[in-house]
Amino acid sequence: MIPLSSSATGFIVTVYPARGCEHRLLNRYVNEQKPWELAKEESKAKELGGVLYTVVEGVRIASVLLEAALPVKAKEVRRALGLGDFTLQETERWGLAPAGALIPADAPILFPKLEHSATHAEDPQTPSAGPIGIEDFAKVELRVAEVVKAEKHPKADKLLVLTLSLGSETRTVVSGIAEWYTPESLLGKKLVLVSNLKPAKLRGVESQGMILAGEDHKGRIVVVTPDADLPAGAKVR
Repeated sequence: MIPLSSSATGFIVTVYPARGCEHRLLNRYVNEQKPWELAKEESKAKELGGVLYTVVEGVRIASVLLEAALPVKAKEVRRALGLGDFTLQETERWGLAPAGALIPADAPILFPKLEHSATHAEDPQTPSAGPIGIEDFAKVELRVAEVVKAEKHPKADKLLVLTLSLGSETRTVVSGIAEWYTPESLLGKKLVLVSNLKPAKLRGVESQGMILAGEDHKGRIVVVTPDADLPAGAKVR
């Protein structure tokens, strides 16, 4: 947020109420309004204040609704914005976040990202799941699958919905690879599918299997593909 005045403990932000943004669309709202761009022009200070207020108020409401499931983190969210506690009934009212709230200068990172260590990732002595027998591996059915359709998941930005051909049948598989692959880049690609995995619903879409992928020490995901052009449905062993 853009400080208009400061103190030894944090920043005082003057914001102006704005309506029309439901908290469940808050991420999209921030991306559309681009407050980091508004902050570059002094003439848009009031507009910036409205955007920031909308964000704070949306987070206030969301944190109260999440408090039953995340009691500690929900309170930490409000403390990080200089807010106190609110009742569930107060989530139905807009504009309860006080203007001119003091934002702590050292708000904590609520969910720190776990960094993968390159040394550990490349260390051959890193503990694994342990040896398995051939009878355990035989339970896993791997098949070559061709992507005949790919699209973004309607309810999750990080997921893709793939329609895969196994020759004699097609499967729908939901995969969390949207950060590394566009739907268009996957069309016609041959992948390796765990075809006998129990189906599971991911954000409302049933996934009938799982594609194999590798991950490097930087967290980059790469799908596993056959070295030669095998037909869809071919067994991998």
